[in-house]
Formats: sequence, C-alpha cells, structure tokens
Amino acid sequence: MNPLNRLFSGGQGTEETVVWWELRRIPFNLIVGAVGLASVIVMELFGSTFIKPGEDFAEPIALLLGTILFGLIANVGYTLCWMMEGEIPFDEPEKRQVFRTKNFKLALKWSCACATLPVWFCLLAWVEHVASA
Repeated sequence: MNPLNRLFSGGQGTEETVVWWELRRIPFNLIVGAVGLASVIVMELFGSTFIKPGEDFAEPIALLLGTILFGLIANVGYTLCWMMEGEIPFDEPEKRQVFRTKNFKLALKWSCACATLPVWFCLLAWVEHVASA
C-alpha cells in the first residue's frame, strides 16, 4: 500500500481511536511544517525585495513565537479530532472510518492553508507598498 493511501485510510474501525490518530500526528506535523517552512522562506525572499536594505520584513522574534503558537494551535485542533471521534459509538465502525478519513483530510488541508498565511501577508504588504509608491 502506498504511504499516502495508508495515511488517509480509515483503519479497520476496531482500532483504538487515540492510537489511529496519534500514529498520524508525526506525518501530519511534518507535512504542515514543510508547508509552513516553505511559506516563511517565500515570505522572507519576496518580502526582502521591497523593503529597505538592512531591515527585516518580519521581526525574527515575532516569526519564532508565531510559528510556535501556530504549531500548538494546529496540534490542539488535531487532538480535538480524536476527541470528537470518541463520541461515535464503537459499534458503528463504518461511521468511525468515514469520520477519520474525512476529518483527517480536512484538518490537514485547513492546517496547510493556515500555514501559508505568511505568503498572503507578504502579498498584502507588497500591494500596499505598490499602492503607496
């Protein structure tokens, strides 16, 4: 089975809820982290093209704290997924499989979309820069 299919598979329905979700937490964090890192790199590279030499586009400490805060929020949201699944009765394995697959993909998409926010902020700053020039 290809790793992506395994990542998105709903399991057998009898697996322990927490185990299913926690086995996917590291891949989830790696994917979201890679998107976030790429976003910050693009922001820094693009942002440095329209600011004064010697200035930072984003304050380094704010960037670090924002990254940590985002990581914490994404992981709290991820944990809420398996907590919500816990409300589905164990005698409904098909319902659990659908919930797992749907919500894992949704959490991954939403977190990756949020991880691109630095690029959007940079684009907004560039539009403001162009408009004020």
